[in-house]
Amino acid sequence: MRVLPLLAAALVTALLSGRAGADTAAEHDARALFNEGKALVGRGDYAGALDRFQRAYASAPNVKILLNIATMYRELGRGADAANAYQRYLRDPAAAPAKKAEVAPVLAELDRHLGLLRIEVQSPDLRPRLDGRLDREPGELGRVRVEPGSHAVTAERGGVTVVTEIVVVAAGEMRVVTLRPPVAVESVAAGPVATPRPAADTVGPPPGLTHRGQLGAVARADIDGRGRGVAGAFGLSFGVGDHVELSASALVGRDKGVEPALTVLVLQGAVKPRLSAGVPIFFVDGPRPGARIGAGVEWDPIRYFGAFAEAAVSFFPSAPHGYDHVVFIPNAGVQARVF
Repeated sequence: MRVLPLLAAALVTALLSGRAGADTAAEHDARALFNEGKALVGRGDYAGALDRFQRAYASAPNVKILLNIATMYRELGRGADAANAYQRYLRDPAAAPAKKAEVAPVLAELDRHLGLLRIEVQSPDLRPRLDGRLDREPGELGRVRVEPGSHAVTAERGGVTVVTEIVVVAAGEMRVVTLRPPVAVESVAAGPVATPRPAADTVGPPPGLTHRGQLGAVARADIDGRGRGVAGAFGLSFGVGDHVELSASALVGRDKGVEPALTVLVLQGAVKPRLSAGVPIFFVDGPRPGARIGAGVEWDPIRYFGAFAEAAVSFFPSAPHGYDHVVFIPNAGVQARVF
C-alpha cells in the first residue's frame, strides 16, 4: 500500500529536477549571450549587442537586461523603442526602486520627442499590428510610444488583415485608435453574397504640427519686385508657442544687413497661412532700419522640415539717395527644425 505514495514522490522529484535542469540551461545560454553583448558594446557594435541582449532576455527574462536593451536602442537612435523598453522596466515588479528613480527622468526626456498611441481592440479574436509588428506580449501595444509621423495600425483575424487605420501623431501627443471587427453586410435572398466591409473608429483629423520649443535654420530668397536681382537671408529660428516663431537672419546681397523677425503660423496643419513682420537693418553709410510685413503660405510635410512663400513689402524711411523707400519683395525659403 505504501508503494503508490513512494512512486508519486519519486515522480514529482524527477519532474522538479528536470525543470530545474531546463532553467539552468536557459540561464546559462542567457549569460553567454549577455557576455557576448557586452563584448560587442566594447567594440561599438550596438546593433550586434542589441541582438544578443534581446536573445538573452528571450531565453531567461531578467529585468536588468531590459536596461541594456533600452540603452542600445538609444545608441542606435531608436528613441521610441528605447522608451518602450524603459516603460517595461518601470512596470516590472522586480525592478530596483533606486534604478527606477534613475530611469524615470530619462523616459520623460525621450517622451518630449515622441508620440503615444493607445490601441483598443474591441474583439478578443483580433490581433493588432503596429507598422507590421505583432503584439509580442499582452498589453504591449495597449499604450506604445512611436516616432512622430504616420503609422499603420491593423488587426488580423486568422492571419488575414481585416481592419486598417492610418494615424498621424505629433511629438508630445497621444492618439487613441479603436479597432472593431468588420461589420457583416446582409445579402438579399438568392442574391450574391455581399463582401464584408471593414469598420473601425476614425481617429479624427490630422493632428497639429506645432513647432513650440524647436530650434531651426532658415534660408530665404528675397526677390526684388522690379527684377533687379535676388538677395539671401540666412539665420536661426525658435518656436516660442504653438503659433509663433522668432528668427534672426543675416541679409546678404548688394548691401549687407541683419533682420530680427516674427512669424505667425495661423493654423497647425501641414499647409497653413503665415504672416511675418521684420525689422531689416542695412548698413549703407551707417545703419538704415526699415520695416517688412509679409503674408503667404507654409507647407510642413513633417515637423522637422518646411517650405514657404510670401508676398512682402519693405519700407525704409531713411533710405539714402538712389534707394527706394518702399520695395515689393516676394520671397521663398526653406526651414529645417531640430529637437
